Amino acid sequence: MVNVDNVYQKVLALANKEQRGYITPQEFNLFASKAQMEIINDYFFKIRTAHLKPKNLSESFDDIEILKEKLNYLRKVTTGNPSGSGEEYSADLGIPYSKYKFFQSPSADLYKIGSIIYAGNDINGMEKGTEIVEVDRPTLSHMLRVPLMRPTHDNPVYFVEETDSPNDPSVTSSSSSVINIRVYPKAHESQYASLQIKMEYYRRPKEPNWGYVVVNQKPLYNFNTSKDFELHPMEEENLVNKILSLAGIALEKPQLPQTTLALHQQTKQEQNS
Repeated sequence: MVNVDNVYQKVLALANKEQRGYITPQEFNLFASKAQMEIINDYFFKIRTAHLKPKNLSESFDDIEILKEKLNYLRKVTTGNPSGSGEEYSADLGIPYSKYKFFQSPSADLYKIGSIIYAGNDINGMEKGTEIVEVDRPTLSHMLRVPLMRPTHDNPVYFVEETDSPNDPSVTSSSSSVINIRVYPKAHESQYASLQIKMEYYRRPKEPNWGYVVVNQKPLYNFNTSKDFELHPMEEENLVNKILSLAGIALEKPQLPQTTLALHQQTKQEQNS
């Protein structure tokens, strides 16, 4: 976690260094929320591009491992429940599939799906798991037309069918969030003594908030109403730079983003030295 008060005080100190304007707590909270989401979205982009780079033999300095460590704050696992009869037949795709349902709750916090697996114990009591690969509907249709590409029980695939189901009788609230996935082909439950489908996902982070009370017409930090950033501690300087840049645009102070860029470049040079 990154302490929200530490970030706010650094932002104020740098913004006021040359009398470039005061950033109110309300403005800071808006900038803080946007900066946090920009950093998190950048993680997923960097993970995709990191696979193209040579892997570092030292796990401590491997780009992918560092990014995964940063995302651990948001990582969660949940279990899906069979929907309907548990097995349905897709006439257009011509193959039986299983449908599973996640997040029958208005408080669903899904932001991005990580992976989905069949998990359980086989008939001998040994732990067993098979990862299910995500595809889109056109790709699945193509796979089913090519015999060598057809999904199998050892190499199943899934696609997301719905993100909300207003006509689903099991959904009691119009604001409820439901994720339905179709898994092809239907799992051989006879291979498992117990069978579950588990989703690893990244939840939406809680919005940071610099809480305060007004004393002598000045806002003072209130620990009880504040919420820290849900980011790795090493992101503190990155947060300060991003918030300063956003504040410079809002305050129409072009020098502030320029100063921020210089600070960011200095940080990068130190990291690469």
